[in-house]
Amino acid sequence: MRPGMNRPLLAIPIALALGAAACSDPEPVPDRRTGSAVAEAARPPAAEPGRLRPTIASNYQGEFAAVPSDPDASYRVLANDALPGGTRQVVSRRDGRDGTRYVRWEIDCAGGSYRRLGDGPSVDRALDDLPEIAPPAPMTGEPIAADLARYACPA
Repeated sequence: MRPGMNRPLLAIPIALALGAAACSDPEPVPDRRTGSAVAEAARPPAAEPGRLRPTIASNYQGEFAAVPSDPDASYRVLANDALPGGTRQVVSRRDGRDGTRYVRWEIDCAGGSYRRLGDGPSVDRALDDLPEIAPPAPMTGEPIAADLARYACPA
């Protein structure tokens, strides 16, 4: 073997190791809700200071929620998180004849009010804040919100 012939072969493992380190996932941190490790980069930024943005697995279909006020559709709850201040953040999926729609709600269980934070034809669109978020309204004006509150609020 000629001298210097092994040098290019040594460069390959070093380059692979450096490339793998540059592309590796960030250090996992525990998820506050589930305790499981979630990579920080996978965690979306909060919509506003103090507001937790729900993390929903891309293949999660949600839990069935009875919404008798809308009998022509079926509803699933994809997220039901407690927010600071005692309200709940609920992400719902509505499947009806007119297609699928996702809505992110803030529900005040104790105060009996709700407001829509985001909506759209995909979960990602529902997680984006609406251009103008209305102040909370009484659930009496929105029977679907009242039905979802019966599901989402702790008994």
